Amino acid sequence: MRGKTFDIPFRRLSVLVLLGGPAFGLFAVSGYVHAPLSHGLLFAPVAVFVTGTILGQLLLQERICSYRLTGVAIMFAGLATLVGLDLGGLGANWVKGTAMFVLAGTMWGGYTVLLRLWQIPMIQGTLTVASGSAIIAVPLLGVTASETLLTAPPSVLALQVVMQGLVGGILSVVALIGAVRTLPAHVAALLPVFTPVVALGIASALFGTLPKTAEILGALIIVVGFVVSVGHVPGKRWSPAQTAAGHS
Repeated sequence: MRGKTFDIPFRRLSVLVLLGGPAFGLFAVSGYVHAPLSHGLLFAPVAVFVTGTILGQLLLQERICSYRLTGVAIMFAGLATLVGLDLGGLGANWVKGTAMFVLAGTMWGGYTVLLRLWQIPMIQGTLTVASGSAIIAVPLLGVTASETLLTAPPSVLALQVVMQGLVGGILSVVALIGAVRTLPAHVAALLPVFTPVVALGIASALFGTLPKTAEILGALIIVVGFVVSVGHVPGKRWSPAQTAAGHS
């Protein structure tokens, strides 16, 4: 390869695989063993946004405006509400699980910023990151999960291949790279606004359980934080030019 794969320098590829590959998935999934589902759905997006804000300023020279700091403070208040109102029912290891969600979100935030910084091509980036991740993940799975894979029903394996391989491993990367490269900054910044509510809604529908009061309040406060952080404050009209200026 002589240090490059599909025109992406090998060092950059290694960093992208480290941040957005199997390690990210391991932390993102393992957190659910120790912490509630809502912590993964709410802590991780906030970690992504905060990491993107900090690294965006350091690496992309994106100015951190006062409303972004205010929005982040509101998000933290939402997370505090989530934990504080349900502290008694979180279990002994919730801090460990939540820390895994935060770490996974931090990794994904760094991954997203680097995609923009290095202007990774959509198709080449998807192929190289997915291939690099597979090279690492397949041998590890062969050692640690061979018995489970051999005894799992074919339908379960097929579902995992489609959802985690095709959707999670390829389509999500294509969509992310395409959005980062083509959407205006102020439009891309609005995407995380919908994550907490949509994720809680999907989880509720899949598992047939209603979100707790703490989860609903925490999610709503976090959504307000996301809205404020991109320059959309209730009662004040912001033009696209003003919002984009906050990200430039």
